[in-house]
Amino acid sequence: MIAKKIVVLMFMLALGAIAAQAQGTLSKTTIQGPDLITDGVRELDLNNGKLEVAVHNIGQKASVKSMVRITVTPTDSLQTSQSKDVKALQPDEVIWIPISFDKPLNLAKYCAIADVLKQNTEISEKNNQKCGQFSGKP
Repeated sequence: MIAKKIVVLMFMLALGAIAAQAQGTLSKTTIQGPDLITDGVRELDLNNGKLEVAVHNIGQKASVKSMVRITVTPTDSLQTSQSKDVKALQPDEVIWIPISFDKPLNLAKYCAIADVLKQNTEISEKNNQKCGQFSGKP
């Protein structure tokens, strides 16, 4: 009876070790396909509503043509958005997309979303968005 308990205990320890090794390998997975993220928003001329949005392919495969959208909420007017096409990007390629609104964007809040139409199959869609507030003076 004791021998049987020892065998069961050893079996459970072995299974625990295998499970621990499997968890370690899962955390080291890499992005196998394309993965587009918004990597930055650059203020060019906020008085005239000019900016650029960076789209970055952090995946290991090329993306297909996609679209980026930025939504801005100025302090003195209604929310508005613009979308622009993004060419297919190679792995680790970054492209800055110029976008122009016909109004000042000083102190406006923004949210930019890469691959807004989900044209690329990605492991995570949660990393596509970047939000913030412009630092311009009113």
